[in-house]
Amino acid sequence: MVHRYHVCAVALVGALLGLLVLSPAAALASAPLYHNQPAPATPFPTPSPLASATPTASVSATPFPTPPPLQSVTPSASASATQFPTPSPISSGTPVPTPPGSPTLMPANCIDLIRNGGFEWDGDWQLGWDPLSPFYNSNAAFVVSGARSMAQGAVGQAPVTTPAYSSIRQDVTLPAWATSAAITFWYYPMSNAAAGGLNRQELILLDPLAFDETVAILWQVTENGQQWIQHPSINLDDYIGRTLSVYFNARNAGDGTWTGMYLDDVSLLACGPAVVTLTPTAVVLPVTVPANGGNTGTGGEHIVVTPSAGETVISVSPSTTTSGDVPIAPTASHGETNDQPRSESPSFFDRLGGNLDTTAVLIGLGVAAFLIVLGIVWWFRRRDSRESHDAQDTYDGSQGA
Repeated sequence: MVHRYHVCAVALVGALLGLLVLSPAAALASAPLYHNQPAPATPFPTPSPLASATPTASVSATPFPTPPPLQSVTPSASASATQFPTPSPISSGTPVPTPPGSPTLMPANCIDLIRNGGFEWDGDWQLGWDPLSPFYNSNAAFVVSGARSMAQGAVGQAPVTTPAYSSIRQDVTLPAWATSAAITFWYYPMSNAAAGGLNRQELILLDPLAFDETVAILWQVTENGQQWIQHPSINLDDYIGRTLSVYFNARNAGDGTWTGMYLDDVSLLACGPAVVTLTPTAVVLPVTVPANGGNTGTGGEHIVVTPSAGETVISVSPSTTTSGDVPIAPTASHGETNDQPRSESPSFFDRLGGNLDTTAVLIGLGVAAFLIVLGIVWWFRRRDSRESHDAQDTYDGSQGA
């Protein structure tokens, strides 16, 4: 009897160990599960109302002063419509600069490589250290656009007795992707020297990577027009891909004459392939709809409708339904915070898979099964051993008798 109790105890212990391994799954099986269900938002506590202060009889509100009424201004009959001041003529006898035309818009496939081409701020240009140093001019009479221009040489028209340069320069790199490049500028020349000498206004390309070697003389004149002139565009296609210095200079030979100029709106455009602008075109497709609004009847006639441009067409595909089979339109989901995902009733294995690792569950089941089988084997072996002992005792008793 004692051995049988031992067998039962071992089997019971094995079963209990298996149940202990699976106890988390059994505990979770009784609780409802919501897939992807976020935790409910904790409502904010309702703020307690603020205590209102009881006004005392001695405190009175001070009214704001009433603003005085606005006075209407009646224009006089002699007032003119244009209020811009009329510029006074220059008394020195110098011709008034010719106002330039409207600025040309830069094409979409081009970039301007010159920085501060209007000389509106101090920078981007290197000014030469010469007896007649160039300077930024703010006299509006010698400005094409904006507020400033560049003055070079003897702009004061005083005799120059010392040879002098008056130069500015800026380094630029013409990009290799460009298909064309050109430079243009406005200048206001002045000189009393004869043409062909060392007194001149000029534009030169230098190579900053080769000790400022002269690459090309693009423009060299001795002019006294004393008015703004826009120089025609100078082609620079041969220099695409190179780094060059754009060099403007007003030179005086020092022979008692004077030469100078004002410079403004310098621009060097590098342009790439033309940009193709695609204009979207509306495509109107014919729509086939039933002749009687969805009930095709026996004939099944359809009408082909071609909407005109600008109309919105909604295509509806009718389906055959019976009186008991009414299609239900889906409900649009709104953006409220209490719109929760749909809850489901998962199975026991879904709960296990959602809350326990599958490997842990399999290990628990294997341990429980192993212990149960071990207990059963042990019980059978103990039973056989008990029967052998009983048979031996019976045999020994019979021999003693």
